[in-house]
Amino acid sequence: MESKISINENEFYGIEAVKEGEVTRLYVDTPTNVKIEVNFERGLAYTTQSMLEGGGVYNKTYILGSAYDGKLSNVNLPKFSYPSPAGGTSPWLFPVFLKQGQLPPENTKYLLLKSKGKYHFFTIGAGQVYISTISRLEYYINVENQFDKKIFIGNYCSGDDPLQPVENCMRDLTLRLFGKRIVNKPSMFDYLGWCSWNAFLQKIDREKIINSAKIISDLGAKWLLIDDGWQNVDAKGQLISFNPNEKIGDLGELISEIKKHVPYVGVWLTIQGYWNGLTKDLPYQKVMGKDRLIPDPKRSFEFFQDYISYLKTEGVDFLKVDNQSGLVTDSYYLGRPVSVSRSIELALHGAACALGMSIIDCMAMNPENMFFFYGSHVIRNSDDYIPNSPDFAKLHAIFNLYNSLLTRYFGIPDYDMFMTHDRYSEFHSLLRVLSGGPVYITDIPGLSRRDIIEKLTLPQGKLALPDSLLTPLGDIVVDPYNEDTPLVGINWANGIALLLIANVKMEGKIRGEVELRQVFPEENLISYDYFEDRVLSTDRISFELNELEFKYFLISPLKEFIPFGLKRVYVMPKGLSCTGEQCVTLDDGEYLLYSQNGMTIEGTKYEGITHINLKRGQKVLINDNKVP
Repeated sequence: MESKISINENEFYGIEAVKEGEVTRLYVDTPTNVKIEVNFERGLAYTTQSMLEGGGVYNKTYILGSAYDGKLSNVNLPKFSYPSPAGGTSPWLFPVFLKQGQLPPENTKYLLLKSKGKYHFFTIGAGQVYISTISRLEYYINVENQFDKKIFIGNYCSGDDPLQPVENCMRDLTLRLFGKRIVNKPSMFDYLGWCSWNAFLQKIDREKIINSAKIISDLGAKWLLIDDGWQNVDAKGQLISFNPNEKIGDLGELISEIKKHVPYVGVWLTIQGYWNGLTKDLPYQKVMGKDRLIPDPKRSFEFFQDYISYLKTEGVDFLKVDNQSGLVTDSYYLGRPVSVSRSIELALHGAACALGMSIIDCMAMNPENMFFFYGSHVIRNSDDYIPNSPDFAKLHAIFNLYNSLLTRYFGIPDYDMFMTHDRYSEFHSLLRVLSGGPVYITDIPGLSRRDIIEKLTLPQGKLALPDSLLTPLGDIVVDPYNEDTPLVGINWANGIALLLIANVKMEGKIRGEVELRQVFPEENLISYDYFEDRVLSTDRISFELNELEFKYFLISPLKEFIPFGLKRVYVMPKGLSCTGEQCVTLDDGEYLLYSQNGMTIEGTKYEGITHINLKRGQKVLINDNKVP
């Protein structure tokens, strides 16, 4: 009998479907294909099939070059069609919106379908020697020369709200993979950071890095990432030794100099050592992957333990580990589609965890990577940031917002670095700080826009960050790039909703409204329009936006006291520290506060909407007669 899942009939044929709460776990006894039968009107497929023209690097060299020269090119770039299958697999996860009659692309890993007003969500599954995938509307299982007696092919969840099935299935999947765990963001990422990549590309040296540390320290940055260009590699792109190249010199001495200005330093490397692996002379067990020597999966813990131990001894605080998807290519080349990448991922994260080293996992959105992130902290959440590109600014926002629905269960989503002297820096900066993940710039030293940085940070470079992660709002199976619908994201700070509405359509103006009842069921709401500096009492927000225009609102139910906060920063509520019936200001500046029954500041009572300039450390007393 054919193995299939019939959604419309709510039947499972030839497979074992075990329902636990809101989750149905799917199993087969042999590695057979399983068809999904469903009539759907809309869908959202997440694929690792490349969906970007030129593999995502269209004119990338030129655009990066213009950024490196410190110039803003006025060239009219061609429109960027998306999705546009470019062939081959990618390190990144791409959200692809489906209409009726369209099939999910190859290498789909997660699938959300809307049928008759209900949402159906599917994940893939994996074990030690197999992994499943969805192509078109069919599960496929890639196995090695052996497989478990019962194969878990994925989870299925359904519901009336699009987000709930995703949450239910992803929580269950990661519980199955990792057990109970809490993903904590390393404390250094509570502060603004800087990365050398777009500023210098691989053209880095000791003097440039030290000079950059001095300049970014003055901007309030507290961590610095030395990206590609510091390692000792040969002409073939193979790692020669752990020690850096001659342009960098003694790594420990360099880091000591950096830490005179910036307290935390990270370095970049690839999981293979360098892009084309290791030289044959490096004294570690190796195997030949696809065209490169990589650490022997069975002995790779020794390699990572020694490498990370050396870096820690030299003063390194965290790592950015790139090209992890390359392990997938090597795994399939070696005929072991899961166990090679699984073993090396476990060795990397195990060694880092044992040595207390934090990791930004990069180029690592394949399940063969993420499913084995037992010690991950932060995960790069999309293809690279490209400076000064309007279309990629739109797609970068879409990719990050929608991908974070899934990646948040594996680590903290990282929306990538950005330049404050980018033509679209205001949009990039707002998106980054609302993300809830790391916020770091890659400015050419001396070109930073302080007005952008001041909207992100409180004193001493501490970021004014929301309490959660940015989440899409509304019917998330509608395509904001190709249809007349906005990109809408929501986050929270001190009980106040932070709402971003943006036009990321490929071409043209959009107009419409966002119903705030989906945020708060209360009848009486009060909102602050950040960019127009006005307070609104409305249950819906209307908009008319040209390309890459955006609006930003802070929204609260009408109540006795609403500390909207410090107007200088995007995440305004974080300009105050509130306990009980007292708030304390965290910086100098103009504050927006609302009180129904009165509040007292420096002996003066205020009621209603209040815009007031305050100094750092001033107290706002709510219901002053109740304060002892």
